Amino acid sequence: MFFRGLLLRAVTAATDARRPVALALACAVSALVFALVHVVDAGSPTALWVVGAGTFVFGLAAASVTAVTGRLGGAMVAHIVFNGLVVVPALLR
Repeated sequence: MFFRGLLLRAVTAATDARRPVALALACAVSALVFALVHVVDAGSPTALWVVGAGTFVFGLAAASVTAVTGRLGGAMVAHIVFNGLVVVPALLR
């Protein structure tokens, strides 16, 4: 809710550009901050790049869904599924 609900909308509103440019910039900023928050606990340089790249790409996708639909639900469902794809296999070991 913070990244797509607050940050995405705040950057879009603060950007002095036409709407498509403002949305693209807001999606990129939201995805970058999302990725940076997730790499704080990276244990190695390899993990930093893998986790950083993965969460940045996911952040772009989730922000794009929110920007296109104007709703948070799609990004929330995508986040649940994304986390489930990581957690469920770890539990099945």
